[in-house]
Amino acid sequence: LPHLTNPAWLVPFAALGAFLNTVSGVAAPALVIYALLSRWDQRSFQATLQPVFLLFGALSVAVKVLIGATPLSVLPDPWILLVILAGVLVAIAIGGQLSKRVSPQKARAAAILVAGAGAVSALIRGLIGALG
Repeated sequence: LPHLTNPAWLVPFAALGAFLNTVSGVAAPALVIYALLSRWDQRSFQATLQPVFLLFGALSVAVKVLIGATPLSVLPDPWILLVILAGVLVAIAIGGQLSKRVSPQKARAAAILVAGAGAVSALIRGLIGALG
């Protein structure tokens, strides 16, 4: 793989991830590809993903509401957002414990697998939508 040494490459990959998150709900492939090409340390990468995905999710909702693709009436009740927040906090705690037991190499392999599965899932959903 080529080695991206200029950190400016993060900008187009992040923009692509945000775009993919908004249109298909799958941002990870772009970010994992950038991590591989830039040789981003796995521990730093995985810690960075949590706030990045939070930002991408918030941007996706805002864009969809602003362009009228998602009316405000479709958004969940505030109590559901609290349940989601609790789930995120539990997942962060579990992830913190797992990171002590899982090697960076295995975590990177898992990230590639999950991102690949997300990409394939998005392609299949798109094909079904286009053909169905």
